[in-house]
Amino acid sequence: WHPEVPHHLIFSRLTVEGNGAGMTLYGDDHLVHGCRIANNNLGMGIYAMGDGLSFQYNEFENNGLPPPDVFVHSLYFSSCNGLRFEHNVVHTATDGVKARRCHDSIFRYNTIHSILNIGIHLGGDSEGDATNNRIESNLFYGNPSDIVIKSESGVQVEPIDGLVIANNIMHSGASRSGGYGHHLAVTDVPAQNVAIVNNLVYDDTGVAGINIGNAGDDIRCVNNVVGQLTGATTISLSGSVVHSNNLELSTAEAFGELGLADVADFDFSPTAASTMLIDQGADVSDVVTTDFEGTARPLGAAFDIGPYEHAP
Repeated sequence: WHPEVPHHLIFSRLTVEGNGAGMTLYGDDHLVHGCRIANNNLGMGIYAMGDGLSFQYNEFENNGLPPPDVFVHSLYFSSCNGLRFEHNVVHTATDGVKARRCHDSIFRYNTIHSILNIGIHLGGDSEGDATNNRIESNLFYGNPSDIVIKSESGVQVEPIDGLVIANNIMHSGASRSGGYGHHLAVTDVPAQNVAIVNNLVYDDTGVAGINIGNAGDDIRCVNNVVGQLTGATTISLSGSVVHSNNLELSTAEAFGELGLADVADFDFSPTAASTMLIDQGADVSDVVTTDFEGTARPLGAAFDIGPYEHAP
């Protein structure tokens, strides 16, 4: 809130542990790299507000208030533009990553697990929207909800716009009281130009798959694989959602027919036997051009279904 806040600071290989809160960052173009932020249990692990912020290769463990409080987060990004949150691990905490009224931001190549509430939740608030954000190529497991798009404070009026959720892997949900009952949920917040493409959900705990409870404009749910081994809901949609080239599988036997590398060890990469996936996807090159590992899409005659492109 100071008129001359610092900017362009680099925080590298720090350990911030056992405090009330970890870091509070105002100002632009800060880099937090290779740090461990852990066991800060009276406030946020990170609270940040500014443009051009970058968080890479950090570990965030057990930050925020202990249960049942879900209003103090491992990371809270407020009104950030051009944020880059990449290659981080967030785990063992009440709540994961909250992104409120952020724009042109990327959440990519992160691992988020063992969260009691939500892995990543993103949206606007009663005063503004959230535009042109990407949540892609992240690994989630052991959470009651992995990705939730909702208003982050008050009743959001302006729409979520230009959101891409792509190439994420979500498995082994946790049936806890937190979350929204689905691995991926777009709530009744207004939304337009949303692409939910090439994600994989694998669950045997009863947490449902993908839910879009929204009557927005130009919302796509395409090329996703959802395996609910307990028979829970795979994909539930409301409103005018483009829904194509998804695979919805309700038994272990059906999921096994995908021919993936090693499902027992949560390796969901396709093999030559994955004929249900290879070249069976719709063209979504307008929103995604690489897969979970950064391989170019498509490699064959068409997009593969799911987070990976099969490379012979």
